[in-house]
Amino acid sequence: MLPSLIDLSFFFCQLKILQQSLSFVNFTSLKVLCLSYNSFNSPISNWLVESSHTLHYLSLTRCQLHGSIPDAFVNFTSLAVLDFSYNNLHGSIPHNFGNMTSLVVLDLAFNSLEGSVPAILGLIQELQNIKHSPLRELHLSSNKLNGSLERILPQLSELVVLEVASNSLQGLITEVHLRKFSGLRVLDLSKTELILNAGSNWIPSFQLETLGLQSCHMGPKFPQWLQNQKKVLKMDISCASISDTTPNWFWDVSLSMKHLNLAHNKLRGRLPDLSPTASLLTLDLSYNLFSGTLPHFPLKMESPVLAGNAFSGPISPICDLLNVNNALRRLDLSENALSGSLPNCWTYGQNMVFLDLGYNMLSGQNP
Repeated sequence: MLPSLIDLSFFFCQLKILQQSLSFVNFTSLKVLCLSYNSFNSPISNWLVESSHTLHYLSLTRCQLHGSIPDAFVNFTSLAVLDFSYNNLHGSIPHNFGNMTSLVVLDLAFNSLEGSVPAILGLIQELQNIKHSPLRELHLSSNKLNGSLERILPQLSELVVLEVASNSLQGLITEVHLRKFSGLRVLDLSKTELILNAGSNWIPSFQLETLGLQSCHMGPKFPQWLQNQKKVLKMDISCASISDTTPNWFWDVSLSMKHLNLAHNKLRGRLPDLSPTASLLTLDLSYNLFSGTLPHFPLKMESPVLAGNAFSGPISPICDLLNVNNALRRLDLSENALSGSLPNCWTYGQNMVFLDLGYNMLSGQNP
């Protein structure tokens, strides 16, 4: 019965039936249970809920689970990590999840959960005094959640990761709601109905590494608070209703940035020499109002997407990418005003999988 077992992992073991697979185990001492990447194709069984309340870590990601999350999980008061991501769970998040006072990581992303985010989440109440919980990572992206987010933000200020993308969350978030989030490193509000309205003088207390604000209304002015963010590796502020000139300081915000998406805004201006941003791998500026000639790109660039702008002149800067290290995989310069002949450097593009130069004014023969 293994009564002294502390750590048990059946990761990617092709288990089919959750209860029968582990009926031989005595769970009274178990602290770590990882059953991820199996094919249970069943609800979360009462057997699991009733087996042990001493767990510190429970992972059932990508197990084809369906049904609702049992309310009895709130009795797991020692649980620090709960991961039910990438399943087909539905229903609401139990409103007494806040009773799990040791919870550090909660990952329910990529399910079909509905309703609002529980108001008690992130709170510990002791003798009528509200204290911050140890919750540091909240992953709720790609569900069907709705309602307000800003009402619970003050009690989540200890978060390092806040991911709620691809939900129907609504409301207005200002710098006041994010004032105490000094430890925040990942913020993803993409594809929601949220509005982020921050004053031009706001200097955030956090330094983000990942910022996702796709489809969040931020404009019409370019968000000045981004000037403070010096550690961003990935930024997506596409479809954000920004109609402004891109300030010169923005291109120097993070020399370590790897992925940048500004697509589907009304940004205008000329691009500077981008070669100093040597870490930049993917750049999407499509469907804006950028003009002028193509800039020089970082030599390790894999995917420059500049379609739907007003760039003019030759496309010869692309040859620098092809000639040096053959890193270019995707190139989209369509729907611009580029002219001249096609340079004869395409023989170096062995790794390219997508090329679109359509709807320009190129002339001459194909190399």
